[in-house]
Amino acid sequence: MASPRLVGGEAKDAGRPMSSSMHDADHETASMLRRIGSALRTEIQPVLADPMLQSQASKAAVILERVSRELDLSHEHHAAQVRDVAALSRTLADVRPVGPAPRTAVALERLGSVDFRTGMSEIVAALYAEKNALGPAFTVHLDAVRATLRADLNRRLLVAQ
Repeated sequence: MASPRLVGGEAKDAGRPMSSSMHDADHETASMLRRIGSALRTEIQPVLADPMLQSQASKAAVILERVSRELDLSHEHHAAQVRDVAALSRTLADVRPVGPAPRTAVALERLGSVDFRTGMSEIVAALYAEKNALGPAFTVHLDAVRATLRADLNRRLLVAQ
């Protein structure tokens, strides 16, 4: 999933626009994966004599179910990530009258061109590098970053269930 890109303090999708046809195709693919997983569990696994093959069929079904769940949620999670990054950008800009500290601003701009977690790591590193210059705003900034990371973790945990 491409990370959102910040332009003028607003999150922009760095990847292709998520069209409804892409969304429909992902749902069709997820549905097909669920059907294959179900067939592995109910039709193929019971007729396998070897316990090792039964185990492998079961594991394959679990993997297919997880991938289908991830596809089903991918568009919703991407939209939530875009909103979270936009909110983080606003928070970092609102706390200081002149916007985010220089290194933090650069890390925010890079967030759209790198993996989300890598970008968030760069923001945290920039915040700590500018901790003294930020003064009391450091805590507010760090709390906003933690909330954004927690929301991302919660979304990823939904897929893993």
